[in-house]
Amino acid sequence: MITGQGINTLSFGEGGLSTHNLFMFLYLEGGILFVVLFLIFMYLLWKKYFEFISDKIVCMSAAFMLGTFVLVSFELLLLINNIVVSMWLWFVIAFGLIRVNYLKQQRT
Repeated sequence: MITGQGINTLSFGEGGLSTHNLFMFLYLEGGILFVVLFLIFMYLLWKKYFEFISDKIVCMSAAFMLGTFVLVSFELLLLINNIVVSMWLWFVIAFGLIRVNYLKQQRT
């Protein structure tokens, strides 16, 4: 199953059941391609964090991202299940990336 079932084609009955695992969801929706693209995206975020990991704000945001990465193994919070929680999770991750960009500008 390289390409998955397609976007929004999963049906687990009338009860609105979900996979409760982001990686399984990505695999079923888009196949190996979606999982690999998501992992590459997360790796690139981590690589940006790691350059300034000694900064407190960046370190806390990176730790939050790792904790979120573990959390999404049990719930679909980063993408679809709860938009409000998802926005807050991405906000904290983005805040760390904003700090990284600020520190890069200060260095040059």
